[in-house]
Amino acid sequence: MIKTTEHNYFYNRKKQQHDNNIIYISEKQLAKSSMSELGHPPIPPINITVQGVDKLLTGLNPNKAQGPDEITPRLLKELHTDIAPILRIIFQRSLDTCIVPKDWKHAIITPAFKKRSKSKPSNYRPIPLTCIASKMEHTIVSNMMDYLIQ
Repeated sequence: MIKTTEHNYFYNRKKQQHDNNIIYISEKQLAKSSMSELGHPPIPPINITVQGVDKLLTGLNPNKAQGPDEITPRLLKELHTDIAPILRIIFQRSLDTCIVPKDWKHAIITPAFKKRSKSKPSNYRPIPLTCIASKMEHTIVSNMMDYLIQ
């Protein structure tokens, strides 16, 4: 299994790195920070809703591959009303603490054939299979970043 770092860009918004030591900035410090200290205006609190998570769950393609957690998109889609509140809590806590669940940082790398001879490893490209919930959180974060950039 290989660790993925898709979420690092967003989650670095609340932490500063200095010589490989991570210094966490508290919510109070972030709220009090001026534009000159951060280089940008502080980000207001972001709340994830059950309705938003439910919309993502109902939009899942049930025919997609499962990730290393072995939870299929079909299962998530069929149980969306029961799972949405739970995932909302996980997503919100991950957003608030800047910590992605450990299992979501893993992927199964599957080779996909590109062209020519199937006997040469260079004719394959790696396809990472990550957890569906991780992909959903990535979608939420990407949409928030797009919104904040505009």
